[in-house]
Amino acid sequence: MDLVLNRRRLGYRLGAVASHMGVGLLQYQKVEEFINCYTRLLTQVWGSEECSRRLDEHPRTLLSEVGLNISADATLHVLREEIAGFHLGHQIDLWNQGLQTGQFTLYVPRPLCADGDLSEVDLGDLAGGVKINCQIL
Repeated sequence: MDLVLNRRRLGYRLGAVASHMGVGLLQYQKVEEFINCYTRLLTQVWGSEECSRRLDEHPRTLLSEVGLNISADATLHVLREEIAGFHLGHQIDLWNQGLQTGQFTLYVPRPLCADGDLSEVDLGDLAGGVKINCQIL
């Protein structure tokens, strides 16, 4: 039951992203395919130093392996620095622009922590980092 509900929620989110982007029903499946491939890329790059190195050295090969194929004459720029406020909708826009212009920009930020452990500050940020002081009168 949870799997079905999660897929429905994911479908709703993808539909909301597609709707926000002005993507029609015929393109919806392409957006979903892109998101699956992009997620696979992020997972591999964040999970393996080897994949991260390959992204830096031979990005086209790694992209092809996860299903993100671009033509040989297209240009590819991979952004690895942190960009505040960047979200999936922006990446979908960038990819669509690349399909139209042949100039692709792919945002693959480096993981928060290189060693996989979160600092106390990172944990505080994840938890919201909010302290509430209240007095009962």
